[in-house]
Amino acid sequence: ELTLAVQLSSTLVLRHLARRQFVKPVGQLIPVPYLKILNSRGFAAQVLGTNLMGAVISQADKFIIGALTDMETLGVYSFCATVASLTLKLAGPIFTATYPRLALFSAASERKNDLVATYHIACQMTAVLVFPAAFILIIFPQEVVFFWTGSRELSSAVYPVLSMLAAGNALNAMAQIPYALQLAHNWAKLAFWQNVVAVILLFPSAWILTLGFGSTGTAAAWIAVNAGYCFVGVALMHRHLLRGELLNWLINDLFKPFALTA
Repeated sequence: ELTLAVQLSSTLVLRHLARRQFVKPVGQLIPVPYLKILNSRGFAAQVLGTNLMGAVISQADKFIIGALTDMETLGVYSFCATVASLTLKLAGPIFTATYPRLALFSAASERKNDLVATYHIACQMTAVLVFPAAFILIIFPQEVVFFWTGSRELSSAVYPVLSMLAAGNALNAMAQIPYALQLAHNWAKLAFWQNVVAVILLFPSAWILTLGFGSTGTAAAWIAVNAGYCFVGVALMHRHLLRGELLNWLINDLFKPFALTA
């Protein structure tokens, strides 16, 4: 009930602010660009497909754990996944704040330098926030869980799954701003096919690894999928949208923050 009240209040406040900013002149009709909406249906379909498959991918490991192990293992794994999701939550606000500016700059060819600068700054901000949190979870998973829950039994059960999930989510977080750049250019095809490949590869690989290594194997499959997003997907994105910037991204946006945090 409290969450519903907060969401409703937020919606009403945003509605009020939007109406103040976009006041329709009295007696004037605002044309609806139906043709532009129809021309965007392919892009919208790709984004929808990407989001739907992303939801499947995010839950596939829990489904496999539940099918192949016991409920206790599923419970511990789900708890680890919840704690490890902190890294993605840190990247979310930067994505939200950066995407409109990337869209603005991508629409004006003369602002290419602003686009590139904004992109790299956002990637570096993501790394500065995500890597320290991820490293704490990777190196001190048992201490963090015990400090949070006070349960020695639970804290002893989270290693090494929590560390591995945190590493996978950190890789995923570093692919968020490159994905925002793709959306800013109305280009969702790469992300769509990435998720198609991820769905095809994740289920059999995670299934086999879980059979052999339990929940640790499932977490290893999660790292592999997100490594594909972070390195293969981002490399392909740079080749299509930002030629010549991949090395800059690897050195300044990824390696330097990683090395400083380490």
